[in-house]
Amino acid sequence: MILLVYAGLVAAVTSVVGYYVPWAAAAAAVLVALLFEPARRRVQSFVDRRFFRVEYDFRKAERRSWTASGTARASRSLPTRSFGDESLIPVRRIGFFTLDRSSGRLRCAAHRNFDLLERRGIRFEPENLKTRLTAPVALDDRVEPGVQYEPADRTVFARWGMEIVFPILTEAGGFIGFLVLGGKRSDAKYTVEDVDLLSNICTHAGLEIQRVTLQRDLVQKEAEAGS
Repeated sequence: MILLVYAGLVAAVTSVVGYYVPWAAAAAAVLVALLFEPARRRVQSFVDRRFFRVEYDFRKAERRSWTASGTARASRSLPTRSFGDESLIPVRRIGFFTLDRSSGRLRCAAHRNFDLLERRGIRFEPENLKTRLTAPVALDDRVEPGVQYEPADRTVFARWGMEIVFPILTEAGGFIGFLVLGGKRSDAKYTVEDVDLLSNICTHAGLEIQRVTLQRDLVQKEAEAGS
């Protein structure tokens, strides 16, 4: 529809100008294109927001994610249950990475469109971190004003297609992994509501993963003692 309107405007102006000043028809077409571009951008932005930037009730969304993570039976299924709801915050890519303590590397536990990182681990060196992992880490130009975050390394984030990363911790502050997100499908920035929702979900998911891990370790110890 946008292209049809654009073509109609160019054709109309070109025919009128060309009738009186034949040599100016091309210049008129370029001028119309330049004048039409801001309107095209506004229309495109409206379409993006209308179809991809979904408004949500914060408390209902939070409870729904808590319920999903609470019904998961294994830590590997938690990211899919908790973070895979496209109706909340549609994003181009999302991944859940856990720390393999034996190797000291981050492994991809579940993802969508992080194929490059699916089978390769990333060396995790806490001593070299520029952040204390007390807040999400994000690109400066991809979050709205008012969001509490720590600035990201633009080179690293651009290499892997990341825009914002949330640490997932145990109740005692022990590190479990990261929730990593790429850009929104609408190209909109992450809002305060988005960050608050995802931070709360990550906090709850960390507790659930800790609970599942403790239960698994207890069952394993009981099985070893019985044998």
